[in-house]
Amino acid sequence: MKSRIFSSQAYISIERETLAFLNTESDFLSPNTLGSTRAAGDAIQDILALRFESILGNWVSEYSTDFARRAMADLAFRDIDGNYYIIDVKSQPGEYEIQYAEFDFGRAAGPIVRR
Repeated sequence: MKSRIFSSQAYISIERETLAFLNTESDFLSPNTLGSTRAAGDAIQDILALRFESILGNWVSEYSTDFARRAMADLAFRDIDGNYYIIDVKSQPGEYEIQYAEFDFGRAAGPIVRR
């Protein structure tokens, strides 16, 4: 089934709200962890886990943040149409990226949010 989130403009609203939320969290890294991409990625993952379900709003029917430490997924949700999305938070020096894979008959999509 085709994703209505990505075939409409809904993903843009989700992207904007996610960025706005992350930008309000200015002190999630300490001076000691500021240079660590792992610490940044873990902090962003933890912050998003608390709020991403509400950011998705009426689009989400199931939401999970419970994955093994080594799993690719950091967050996952099923939309109201039954499509399943896995989100992996990635971080690199100076930039943070939130990627998702949309599993819709094996088709993968691209990034939701870049900062």
